[in-house]
Amino acid sequence: MERAGFRHGWIDYLHEGLHRSQQYDDAATEAELRLQLGVLYQLLAEFKTAREHLQHSATLFGNLEDAYGQARALNRLARVATREGGLDEAEDLANQAMAKTEEKSERAYSYLVLGAVALHQRAWSEAIPFLEKCLTVWEECSDKRMLAWTHTNLGFALRMLNDYDKARNHLHCAVSLFQEIGDPVHQARARVNLGNIYLGEKQYALALDHYLQAEPTFRQVNDNPDLANVYLGIGSAYRYMGQWREAERAYRASAAGWQELNNDAKVANAMHNIGLVYVAQERYDQAIDLFKSALQTLSGARDAPEYAEYKREFTENLSHAGQMLKK
Repeated sequence: MERAGFRHGWIDYLHEGLHRSQQYDDAATEAELRLQLGVLYQLLAEFKTAREHLQHSATLFGNLEDAYGQARALNRLARVATREGGLDEAEDLANQAMAKTEEKSERAYSYLVLGAVALHQRAWSEAIPFLEKCLTVWEECSDKRMLAWTHTNLGFALRMLNDYDKARNHLHCAVSLFQEIGDPVHQARARVNLGNIYLGEKQYALALDHYLQAEPTFRQVNDNPDLANVYLGIGSAYRYMGQWREAERAYRASAAGWQELNNDAKVANAMHNIGLVYVAQERYDQAIDLFKSALQTLSGARDAPEYAEYKREFTENLSHAGQMLKK
């Protein structure tokens, strides 16, 4: 049900099971149910609640001397930490999980987390060896879902290294596998990554098509981080196509989404992109206001991996808009 995109309705059943397991003092079942609840709350971006369930699950598995179960809980907790931006914590938790078990598929999940940490740190080349290890294991295990996740992350890393052909191949594999196993949410994420490749190749209509196919899925399952991200892509496709009103609307939706998630760096980036829409229309005074606001918002995100890159880019565009206004 989680794979099919069900979230809130399934959570109710798990909470009922959790209540019953506590009634009968069934710690093993409680540990498993808390792990699954943690996964679902993480998918809903309710990270505090996800963390509480996963920490409790790890403790229960530890008390039961179930090292494999504890490794699973620690790995999922590491994934939550990654989504929250706690990259040092995520790396530590993934390494703890690997120390708990020799089971290949779970160790591969740890490598997936470590690869994701490297991606968040913008260390694209460092991510690839971790992800290739995952690919080998999940090909051996015939785990199509985890294989598709890895293809998605590899596609992202290779795109950032400008290796578009290999990136596209990985992402098409991911889309096909997610289609085969009935996982629309992760299929939508792979589509967004494909859209980003086409955007980089200036195939804007094709990029927009992938973004627009992904957006309803994220909205249906209340996946707010991915929804904010896809709106950024939609805005960029419209901007490059010269459709200013649609571009600004999408960028503002992205900024609002990241604002709700308290991600100042990404809020600032969406604001900066609205400024670029104004520059394209020669509305330089409004663009200057947006660039200044973006820099002010970015100042609250000095620890973000993209901080230095964004500050340089925003500052350059602010200077350019100022020069154009004076002409």
